[in-house]
Amino acid sequence: MNSEIILTDFAERHFDPDFSGTRLSIDKNEFVEIVNNRFNFMLKNPPSALNNDIRVYDGYAPFCKLLSIDNPLNNVRVGTAKITLENSQYLKSGYSTRKEGEFPVLSRWLEYPERRFIPNAKYLIVVLYDVNQLEKEFYSHGENKHEVFVKNFDYGVVAILAQEGYEEEPMAPMTMIRNSMDTKYGGSGVEFNEEKYNKSVEFWSTHAIVK
Repeated sequence: MNSEIILTDFAERHFDPDFSGTRLSIDKNEFVEIVNNRFNFMLKNPPSALNNDIRVYDGYAPFCKLLSIDNPLNNVRVGTAKITLENSQYLKSGYSTRKEGEFPVLSRWLEYPERRFIPNAKYLIVVLYDVNQLEKEFYSHGENKHEVFVKNFDYGVVAILAQEGYEEEPMAPMTMIRNSMDTKYGGSGVEFNEEKYNKSVEFWSTHAIVK
């Protein structure tokens, strides 16, 4: 039996031409179809030496799955880059939120003068949350308490990460801290993991988000 995957409202930002993160120019429905086909194919066909980089694996919490696929488009740029002497002039910082209702946090990013300077991504990491977690977060802020959450799917796409490699890059330290908070503060209520946090700090000390 196949799993059904939908695109959440939160993930629709990736199809906004003004979004500063990973942006996709493909039709939303076409992308969701690709995700469903790849996800269900990989569940039935475990990775081999030929397709080890196209796979489904566990995310940071029991409710999270990651789908690694080859980049279906030629114009998707990487969302993260190593900080070098050449690009450090484009490094900026400021306070921001991912969505309404979250606390602003300090972050830094690389803001290139033109997107043509940013390398193309080889892979897309599709972050999936199961339906029970999405239902929990749907009601977390209270504004949806009178609405009905329709559970006619198994997973929802919550983020799309354009990368050079097929292994998931460490979650940003501040994101890990925020995720350890209650859902009403923009987190997902998972237990804080000090070992993963230290690995995250090591990675993000030399890398930055690309906008």
